Amino acid sequence: MPNPSLSLINPGELPVTERKRLAAMVYLSAVAVAAGYEPLEPPSDFDSIDLQIRSKGPGKRRLEFQVKYCSNAKPTAAGFTYKLKKKNYDDLRQDALVPRYLFLAMAPLDIMDWMRQNERRMHLRRCGYWISLNGFPARSNASSVTIAVPRTQLMTPQALQTLMNQGALP
Repeated sequence: MPNPSLSLINPGELPVTERKRLAAMVYLSAVAVAAGYEPLEPPSDFDSIDLQIRSKGPGKRRLEFQVKYCSNAKPTAAGFTYKLKKKNYDDLRQDALVPRYLFLAMAPLDIMDWMRQNERRMHLRRCGYWISLNGFPARSNASSVTIAVPRTQLMTPQALQTLMNQGALP
């Protein structure tokens, strides 16, 4: 099987890891815009927050997301397992005034399969899932924690509206 990074358009430009990060950010931003919200990128992700989503409506609510891109998640019957850096796990599991979530964008391994378009539409390949780690237990792992992301928590404009209006779904 050919190395996906070798089939890049403009291989001397953005590194693959940065393309993945930006693709995941674009995906979640597109969902936010479709739901009627404003996506904002904070100046740094020191606190494990890559994207904030703000409501302009009553209450001016806000959500915060750690955004990850994954093309090799290990599927289970109920969802996917994902290895998250311990720092991100610890930051996302803490109580916070603004609800925090992990967003996992799933995409094909080969970068050339990420997007397809024609005159009628642009199609981003695969989908994304969310999970709240608030209240998860402390872990003694030194570098990473494997978490299960449920398939039922597909990130759609409707799911984002529910998160914005009511907090995490059961």
